[in-house]
Amino acid sequence: MTVMTRARTTVGHLVYDSEPSIDFLRLVADLEAALAASEGGKRQLTFHGDRIAVIDAGSSRVTLSLASDLDDKGAAAVIVTVGYAPLLDGDLRLARRRSVLARMIAERVSARFVPDDTLWTECEESATPEMVGGLIDKLAAQRLSLQEERNEKARARRASPRHFVEPDDLPRMVARIDAALAARRSGSGVRAALAGGGRADLDLSDLALIERSKEAAKEDGTPSAPMRLAAHMIDATLMVVALPVGAAMMIYSLSRGANLTTSARAMAMSGVGIAIVQKVGNLGFLGSIFTRGI
Repeated sequence: MTVMTRARTTVGHLVYDSEPSIDFLRLVADLEAALAASEGGKRQLTFHGDRIAVIDAGSSRVTLSLASDLDDKGAAAVIVTVGYAPLLDGDLRLARRRSVLARMIAERVSARFVPDDTLWTECEESATPEMVGGLIDKLAAQRLSLQEERNEKARARRASPRHFVEPDDLPRMVARIDAALAARRSGSGVRAALAGGGRADLDLSDLALIERSKEAAKEDGTPSAPMRLAAHMIDATLMVVALPVGAAMMIYSLSRGANLTTSARAMAMSGVGIAIVQKVGNLGFLGSIFTRGI
């Protein structure tokens, strides 16, 4: 009987968001029957509790375990290990093909119960019930950490102010702006359009005006609502970068109509101007250093 000095075990985790209806005893019986057909040596099956099964075939060891309640949502996992037995006193063929055999077992289980995730690792020790218990604890800790991270992100999203417009609100928002600007240009009142928030609060003249403005927009190629909103956002950003230019562009867009191309050009020219000013300033600063050094 030879004591093994170094062991290696392939470990597969078939992770389920909720525990499937697995008959663990039948699963172990099927696995033992498959190992018997492989002629891997004398077999010995040992149960540790009702969720961990250890099968020694010659000097190879195969374990199958079922873990449940890995998180507060009822996640579960089937853990498969294939590797060397603690003592080398028999056939080693299964252990030497541990990676292939572990994946074949995992594929057989996955064919019946499709996992939500599959993880593979290698460890430098023989599989024991204590090692399998440690794998289950580690997997549960990982699931708990992932769940806490998701909860923290969800709390941060709920706590943060919403500065952006939802895509479904864009048509309604831009339609109100167009109606207000069209009514202002024509001299009619716009308070009803802005306060009402919809077509139900506009009178017939306002509705006709909106329809005419829409037809005119189609004829003269006016940008779409998302494009106009993007132009307004660029103008607002430009006000932060260069206030005079941004303010001028915002006034122009509100009076003449938003134009994404014009706003983008203004942003680009402002960026180039700022870059040139900073470049010249840095060169002047370096020149003064060299002058003082000389």
